[in-house]
Order: sequence, then C-alpha cells, then structure tokens
Amino acid sequence: QREALMAAELGHVPDAPGRETEPIEDFCAGLPTRYFEQVPPERVHAHYRLWRQALKTDEATLAIAPLTSDAVDPATGEDTDGRAEITVILPDRPGLLADISGALAATGLDVVAAELHGLPDGHVLDRFQVQDPHRRLASPARQAAVIASVTTALGDPEWTARRLAERRTSTLQAELPPVPATVRIANDVATEHTVVDVSAGDRPGLLRDLAGAFRDSGLTVSLALVNTEGRIARDSFYVVDAEGQKVASQDLAALVARVKAAANGDAAGV
Repeated sequence: QREALMAAELGHVPDAPGRETEPIEDFCAGLPTRYFEQVPPERVHAHYRLWRQALKTDEATLAIAPLTSDAVDPATGEDTDGRAEITVILPDRPGLLADISGALAATGLDVVAAELHGLPDGHVLDRFQVQDPHRRLASPARQAAVIASVTTALGDPEWTARRLAERRTSTLQAELPPVPATVRIANDVATEHTVVDVSAGDRPGLLRDLAGAFRDSGLTVSLALVNTEGRIARDSFYVVDAEGQKVASQDLAALVARVKAAANGDAAGV
C-alpha cells in the first residue's frame, strides 16, 4: 500500500527514502494495519491528499465517496452498495467523535459504520459509512451541500442539538417501541484499551450521545466499530483515560451506568 501510494503521488517508487517520501512515510506510519486491509489504494491516495490539504488549515476537511457493490463492510461482510463513505480530517480535540457524529446526524445522515484513526501530527482521520440507498451522494452538487452543512454543524452545537431533537420526534421514531440497551466492558480483551460493547435501539444521534458519555467520563475513543442491523446498533469502543491508560477497575461501574443512560436516551441533554 505504501508503494502504491508513492507510485500514485510521485509517479514512481523511489529506491530509497528521501525528502519527497517523508510526508507519505509520516502518513502511513500513523495508520494501523487494519486501515490498509480495508481501504483500496485509490482511496488511500485520496485520504493522503485530503490530509495534505488539512495540514494547511485548522478547519475540518471532508470528502465523500459513494461505495460500490464490490466493497464489503469489514465488520459484517455485508455488501456496502447503497452506502457512502464520509472522511473527515481535522485536528484532534476532546469530544471530537461526538461532534462529528452529531453533525452528520443533524444533517440527516445515518451512520452505520465508523473507524477512527489518529495521525502523528495531531490530526485524526475518521471514516463514516452512511446510508445512501438512492445514491444521492454520488452527485457532486449534493456532496458539496452535505460538506457545507456538516462543516456548519461542527461550528454550531446549538443548531446541531435543535436538528437532532426534530429528527428524534418524528412520527416514525415516536411509534417504535424502545429497545433497552445493554453495555459490557472488558479490560482483558485489548492490550492497551478498555473495550466497551453497546447494544441499543438505533436512533438519530445515538453515536453522538455514546461518544458524549465517554467525553464526559474523561475518556478518549481511539477506535469505534459501529454496526447497525435493522433497528439495533451494536457498537464497540476502544477507550483510554487522560493518561492513556485503561479505565481503572473502580470506575467501570460508573462508566457502564453513564453509557447505558446515553444509549437509552436518559443522559442530560438527550
């Protein structure tokens, strides 16, 4: 993948690392093997160009790519036709996952999968798959409108909250019976992270509310594996505390309660 990126960007693969390869090496070094297993070379190149663009500004840089029938969701093995991937690159900050997922939901986009990646320069590369059954996001004009709306929402939390409230009180949402949430936490599954598994009824802004619960607990989400099956969201979050450590044993019960409240829509502001 690194060589493919060099060939696409430089037009050749250098015999030895040098000044022209340094940005590419930096970009690749910040991404896990999982990323390169999931993302085809042409989109790796697109993400690299988006990152280079993001380095020139402190604002969010976004790109949208419709997914085709030959793409497969790595979490479920399902066909991703009828989805689009929205990539967001911006400087990292506390609560960023909550802000981005809330902005997407407020814009009317339903996230069905997400992957978060930290880059060595302090930026993050976050990938969100959203439902797009009618392939509206294949239109450049629609892509530009969505990017503008999401950018606006990222800078206006009050607008985001209002839009989410409107979506949640829709007739369809009101008529559906609630699905009680379950939360499981493990400190022995991952080497460096506490893993939080959540099963809950899907709704607009659910990912935002769950991410907000982690933010309010002083935790950073390093990886989010989001999967939606019908009305049920089954999400896994890999989190660390402010010192980059696993959640202390004595804090696990409180974290379960906070995350479950967010999943059930009982948290403050939900």
